[in-house]
Amino acid sequence: MPAWFFASLQGYRIASLPRDLVAGLMLAAIAIPGQLATARLAGMPPETGLYAFAAGSLAFAAFGANRFMSVAADSTIAPIFAGGLASLTAPGTERYLELALGPYFACLRIALQCDSGRRESDQMSRSTKVASSHPSRCGAVPTYP
Repeated sequence: MPAWFFASLQGYRIASLPRDLVAGLMLAAIAIPGQLATARLAGMPPETGLYAFAAGSLAFAAFGANRFMSVAADSTIAPIFAGGLASLTAPGTERYLELALGPYFACLRIALQCDSGRRESDQMSRSTKVASSHPSRCGAVPTYP
């Protein structure tokens, strides 16, 4: 497993697990209702807040380096987001959900392309013994002719 994957768990002691489980339950007791409300503020179904909390937490655990951070949807931006979408289409419609979730799927696609590019790069570096990693491989950096 690469060193950057789940880097926040490096040096973790199993003896801390019982206290961390209690802390996790306390965080869930606070964050889950907050995420349900945040999703409603954004005009989304409540379960969208749970998905955002789960996806953000798992992604940050896998790729982040700080084990003391909680990642979730922001209730400050949600009403602003909902107002912007409401100017484009009626809240609660299928088009509203498409517009709201479009950026999420775009980011997911970029992440998958980055991972695919990294795998190709790793494969090439193993076969040629030369590390060939370029940021434009993941689609995040524009290239110009």
